[in-house]
Amino acid sequence: MAAVEEELTAGTSRLSTKEKIERGVTLKVEGNEYFKKKDYRDAMKSYHKALLHVKGLIDRPFVFGLDSAGRDISEEDKEKIYQVQFSCYNNLAACLLKDNRWDRTIHYCNEALKIQPSNAKALFRRGQAYFHLNDLEKAERDLKAAEELEPEELSRCFLPTDLADTSKVGCPISTKKLTMKQEFLTTAEELYAALTEQQVSEEKIVMLWRFKSWPEGHHSTVKITLDQKDDRTELTLVQTGIPEEDFERTK
Repeated sequence: MAAVEEELTAGTSRLSTKEKIERGVTLKVEGNEYFKKKDYRDAMKSYHKALLHVKGLIDRPFVFGLDSAGRDISEEDKEKIYQVQFSCYNNLAACLLKDNRWDRTIHYCNEALKIQPSNAKALFRRGQAYFHLNDLEKAERDLKAAEELEPEELSRCFLPTDLADTSKVGCPISTKKLTMKQEFLTTAEELYAALTEQQVSEEKIVMLWRFKSWPEGHHSTVKITLDQKDDRTELTLVQTGIPEEDFERTK
């Protein structure tokens, strides 16, 4: 990683300030496209590259208006730099949160909040990370601050009323229901035996199921019902709670 950073830094040194800013903006947009596709690894690479391109252009944001070489930077260019930095830090935190890397999530949230101290998303993500690290005091502080800043947006999220319990922190997602039927030339008892060895009712099987990529704590419920008709058995599978974006691959 250090070698890659050194190579990129050497390459950017040949660019003008405006070229570095433009390249940073382009890489940030590229990272956003990867993020939309759930390609978090490549998204993070693009965000890191974007940050390297604008690194050092402003030594002290909001105080000095000079780049690292002492040249004046326009207000428009300063705003572009701040936006690249903030977006990349905040989106890196989002990527790391999905990967359960709580400490790194907090680090990048801190960087984002240095630029926008009252950003609800950065506060909410940092609060989630603190919650998973069992730092409940800091988690409560950040989650409540985020909710106060954007009550309408975060009212959809379920925040634990008592952070000492085992409640989950997150937002509800849109889900769909899947129903499938298949007829088998066998008895319900024989079909059930082929599906499970548990000593429960031989007419219904219920289980929880999830993709690893789904939000933590979210499961789909799968219910299999066997209906014997003479020498045939109709199997009906009903699966509820499937996130809309994963409905097709679930089928």
